Amino acid sequence: MKILITLFTGLLLCLLISCNSGNKEQMHAENPGPQNLKEKGFLVAEPIIYDVVVLNPDPEDRWTTEKLEKLHKEALVELIFQAVEEGKVTAWNYHTDEKMSIKDIHTLEKTDEFNKSKIGKIQFIEDWYFDEKRMRMTKVVKSIMLAYEVYDQFGKVRGYKAAFRIDLN
Repeated sequence: MKILITLFTGLLLCLLISCNSGNKEQMHAENPGPQNLKEKGFLVAEPIIYDVVVLNPDPEDRWTTEKLEKLHKEALVELIFQAVEEGKVTAWNYHTDEKMSIKDIHTLEKTDEFNKSKIGKIQFIEDWYFDEKRMRMTKVVKSIMLAYEVYDQFGKVRGYKAAFRIDLN
């Protein structure tokens, strides 16, 4: 069972890496948009929702540390917050699905519980396409939700709390 989990995790990482490789111009030239993706591949998930741990809550877990060593989480978080601040994307309350204002974001940032460095999970909502002729899988990220760590009385991660969601495409 442990081997299957390891193989599945490795396959998922390979898919994530391959979906992020190449420059944007090349990706857009090959896959101009979701409508054209349907013509180029079989829609295998519409949507699929999954979480990715982006901050290792257990320093003893070397496998998670190794998986995350090439992730630039702080840069991604800053890019998302900056895009919200500049009005390029809208932040949505994960629980109520209501639009959040810049003031709401600033209020979140001022709480004792929240800190950008505590963002420990990202939830993705994606559509997955598989092109069996070219043996290529394409993922279209539809939304990203940031979640930050919440601790118990002993300083251990108790769970994650949604900060906000942004929609893409």
